[in-house]
Amino acid sequence: MGLISLVLALAGPWSMPLFVNPADANAAAVVQTAALLIWLGAAYQVFDGLNLGCGFALRGAGDVRVPALLTVLLSWLGFLPLVHSLAFAPGAGWVPGLPQFGLGALGGWIGLLAYVAVLGSMMAWRWRSGAWRRIELR
Repeated sequence: MGLISLVLALAGPWSMPLFVNPADANAAAVVQTAALLIWLGAAYQVFDGLNLGCGFALRGAGDVRVPALLTVLLSWLGFLPLVHSLAFAPGAGWVPGLPQFGLGALGGWIGLLAYVAVLGSMMAWRWRSGAWRRIELR
């Protein structure tokens, strides 16, 4: 985890009240939610770094088809349905067949973290497999 992300996440409970109007009736809930979301954002950065680092390395080595296919499939078949199910309250979503848990922003960030963790891990696995070494660049 980046040092800045760690510092921000650790300072979240003390720094978040600076950005919330204390007269707001929901101020405590907003601070509590923001302090939790900042930890998810910090964890996201670790896996996004893995995803971007390995993805760009694969692209530079000429391996573009498998990473592109992984990204498209995980986005459409994993990320979108997962975030839809986690974020929307029952009956409020756009796709009637999916379960809806109503976690709001927390659900969206959990879905995003799960997506980028799987995608980053698969990009790292692809890089470590060495399949890119068999690709001939013209």
